[in-house]
Amino acid sequence: MHNEKYYKDLNKKLLDEAQTAGLFIIEDRINRRGGVCRLDDKIIVIYDKNTVLQERNRLITEALELAGNTLSDENKTESIPHK
Repeated sequence: MHNEKYYKDLNKKLLDEAQTAGLFIIEDRINRRGGVCRLDDKIIVIYDKNTVLQERNRLITEALELAGNTLSDENKTESIPHK
């Protein structure tokens, strides 16, 4: 295995960041690959409890990027031309 301690440490940091960003993490027996989805105003990460750390980290990173884009979009104002 590649440096397992590195992936564990990274996973802990990503989970902390996900919690700060308000993401929902669902770890369950889904017998699927998992993924990231948006439901209403929530961003949800779902993965099987047996998913390897590298894949968990990838999914959480993807969700954090989505959350960052969502937060950026909320802060943008649309310019409406005056007639």
